[in-house]
Amino acid sequence: MIRILSSGLGNIRQNSQLSEPGKYQSVFENHTDGMLFADIDFRIMFLNRRVLDMTIYNNCCDLYSYKVPDLFEEPERPVLESLLNQLVSDEKEVRTCCRIRENGAPMPVELTAWINRTSDDSTKFIAVRLRDITAEKEKLQILERTLEVQNILLNRSMELLNLPPENYNEQIDELIMIVCDYTGFDRSYVVSYDLENGNMTCTHEWSGIRGLSLSDEIGVIHSLKGWSGLLSSHLKGEWLLNVNPHDFPDQSSFGKILLSQSVKTMMAIPLMDGERCTGFVGFDSFEEKDQTDGEKILIFQFLAEMLSSAKSRLESITTKETEFRQSAALMEGSFDGIAIISEDHSILQLNQKFASMLGYDRDALTGVKIWELDNKHDSSRIKEIFKDSSESGGLFETRYKRKDDSVFDAEVSISRSRIHDNSIFITVIRDITKRKEEEKIKQFHTNIARAAITSDDLTAFLTNVMYELSELIDDTNFFVALYDKSADEFYSVFYSDEFDVIERWDAERSMSGLIMKFSQPLLFTREDILRLNSEGKIRIIGTLPEVWFGVPLVVKNNFIGVMAVQSYHNKNAFNDNHRYFFETAARQLSLFIEFLNAELLSRTLSKAVSQSSILVVITDESGMIKYHNPGFSLITENPGTDLTDKNLCHSILLSDDVKYNFEISDIFNSEKEWKGEIKILTGGDEPKWFEVVLSPVFDSGGKLKNWVALLEDITEMKALFSETLLARDKAEELNHIKNSLFANMSHEFRTPLIGILGAAEIIEELGENDMQIKELAGYIKGGGLRLKNTLELLLSMWEIESGKINSYLKLENQNLVTLLNDVFSLAMSEAMKKNLECVFTCAEPEVVASVDEEFFRLMFTHILGNAIKYTDTGFIRMELKKTDTQAVIEVEDSGCGIPEEKQEIIWEEFRQASEGLSRIYEGTGLGLTAAKKYCELMGGKINLKSEKGKGTVFTITFPLPAT
Repeated sequence: MIRILSSGLGNIRQNSQLSEPGKYQSVFENHTDGMLFADIDFRIMFLNRRVLDMTIYNNCCDLYSYKVPDLFEEPERPVLESLLNQLVSDEKEVRTCCRIRENGAPMPVELTAWINRTSDDSTKFIAVRLRDITAEKEKLQILERTLEVQNILLNRSMELLNLPPENYNEQIDELIMIVCDYTGFDRSYVVSYDLENGNMTCTHEWSGIRGLSLSDEIGVIHSLKGWSGLLSSHLKGEWLLNVNPHDFPDQSSFGKILLSQSVKTMMAIPLMDGERCTGFVGFDSFEEKDQTDGEKILIFQFLAEMLSSAKSRLESITTKETEFRQSAALMEGSFDGIAIISEDHSILQLNQKFASMLGYDRDALTGVKIWELDNKHDSSRIKEIFKDSSESGGLFETRYKRKDDSVFDAEVSISRSRIHDNSIFITVIRDITKRKEEEKIKQFHTNIARAAITSDDLTAFLTNVMYELSELIDDTNFFVALYDKSADEFYSVFYSDEFDVIERWDAERSMSGLIMKFSQPLLFTREDILRLNSEGKIRIIGTLPEVWFGVPLVVKNNFIGVMAVQSYHNKNAFNDNHRYFFETAARQLSLFIEFLNAELLSRTLSKAVSQSSILVVITDESGMIKYHNPGFSLITENPGTDLTDKNLCHSILLSDDVKYNFEISDIFNSEKEWKGEIKILTGGDEPKWFEVVLSPVFDSGGKLKNWVALLEDITEMKALFSETLLARDKAEELNHIKNSLFANMSHEFRTPLIGILGAAEIIEELGENDMQIKELAGYIKGGGLRLKNTLELLLSMWEIESGKINSYLKLENQNLVTLLNDVFSLAMSEAMKKNLECVFTCAEPEVVASVDEEFFRLMFTHILGNAIKYTDTGFIRMELKKTDTQAVIEVEDSGCGIPEEKQEIIWEEFRQASEGLSRIYEGTGLGLTAAKKYCELMGGKINLKSEKGKGTVFTITFPLPAT
């Protein structure tokens, strides 16, 4: 079953007509291959620069009246027209090789054409890709030439086996001439060693330069001592590559001869008879050469083996069996597999390389029909191939099956020869698996890239990816899931499975979650999944597969999801060879998702800019408007008009009631960012103030390309700011009046109060015998004291708020035990009147903290006074204790307690737990406020715990001085 699930990204690409290529202009223009689009009549509509580079034309317009076949050599045009007609008819991709017209020689290209359609499916057109295969042609020609020479040498090696020894010299002359011509040397020769007598003799020579002979000069050199040091390695079978004659010792006769003939490069390949060196085949050039190319080394080696075999045969080979063994020795020197096939297509002889390719012993393959090893062609097709190759040889590709049932791609070269009177086929087998893999990778890349260009949304792209993967791996069960970070879940955006369709699953304890955790591809077999499940590391979600393989999807180093395949039937369905293709598809998918997200972001930003209350204008370097959002035109002389290509400086009118110290044109010339405020005459009745930010945009080379202007209407904000300034001035005036009032309060309020209290005490003394007078005097005195305390609290709060108190705050190390004992003793006189139990405890004789003595006493006077006022029965307890870092004082009472909802407001000025006309207790609500502020001024902290009806505990802490 296949089910397509929404990705949440949607189809975010714009529909268009035949302008589809414009969506991917950058990819199209910068493609390394020639790319063009044509209508269904083959007439060219669009092309990139690479097409012009391939042709005789210099301008795109020159080609827009041409049809696609007109670009190619005239003999090839009918074939191309036929292929394109076929493409239009059945809409199946076509591919061919042809030659394009160029200024010089025609260029060989690979043409690939397919049908594209516009997003609304209303119009179809032809997409053509032209790939330059000149280099591949040249490589193929080199390979064909190498195979041709190799086949010639193989045939000559077989002929040598049938020739009488007296005819060997002619064959050897031809062999060194063929190899010398192929490798590009100027001269080749064969030199024999007489190691017993210390002589060397030139026995064969071929020179491409007339009149220049080595054999005439060398004759017989009767001493090898002069150059034995240089060539001593030859006696062990080592090659001399790219030797300069100057490298020979001064006494070397051979070196002197080469120097006299202006030889620049010399090469010597030893001729071995077993472990004995019998001479060498030499090549030299009158130019400096580097002949270390692998294909040429192969030919050199093959020639050396043949000549070594021929020299040995001249000395000792006389029987047919020995000839066959020598033929095998020749084949052993090849880097490719070689097999001699009989007329009935049985293997007569093979080298070890061929046996190793197939994983067999050589004896096991002798007598086997060649088609039994072929995994691609049956016996009838093999017979046809060999028959077609009988005259001039042949080259074909196939797949061979190894002993372990694995297969590999092979290129097979066939040539006919004879051994004595028996007709045989000589086959050279080259493993081209790596080359095929590279071709497959290249094609996969091309197809995935094309899918990214042609797909309109994520679902279409994933469908193409799944199709491409199906050519390489079993992707029957394939899914892509994105990661939802907020929910810590994966959700499917594409799912193809034989059994399950799972839309969402938890990331925790899932195989997808492990991919996210390790950020690398992971493969799990059935056994792995069961083991991890038993260990509690994963849960089994859905049907248990035989194998599961997943890779992470990453965008800008951020994990976004998983792409995975699984097989329910074959545990060997996926291996390391598949990993590359799957990772490549995952990377392309990540890039495609990144592109979709970027496109969605671009559309979102465009929408935001167009609807923004901030006016946005983009100009070129000279100030000509290239874009503006709709709101900008509303502040110009012609509201609602398009101002594109109008000058920004001329599009807005500054109010003349404001003097500016700048010109907007000067800002553009400065190439620097500018911020400021301007007043603009808009289309409305009143001008408006705008805050303006004008920013330059430079390209990668530092050249100014654009300006971005942002204009925000600040008319209301400026009016509000003016009102705020006025309110601030009024507040400062009121604050000044308040400060004056409090500054005079000490004298103007306190002096009359002292007089009142003094008079009350005198009256109280004079009326000692008159209870009524004494009682009235007591009322006056009590009210005066209460008013005096209120005045003192108000003055204290003013001093704290104004900061005046800081001028006489004096923190010193004090023994808190002494201070608290004094304060507690004074407060207890009031507590005793209410018959309250009063207890002060401290386990330490001395607890020292840095406090202001006066403020400390005032703070605890207020706290204890508050406890006594709200406690009618029970106790007042105060405890001082010390921790490692703090002095802790707890004041506990059994009073009425404070409701939880009131516990915050009691610290506020003029607030009590009981408020309003119905309150029970007197007071201003400033005592605890002042206590808290005193505490904080001295670096302490105060908090409370209370429950209504169960009393209150105040906890005050001060840091202990550092020891």
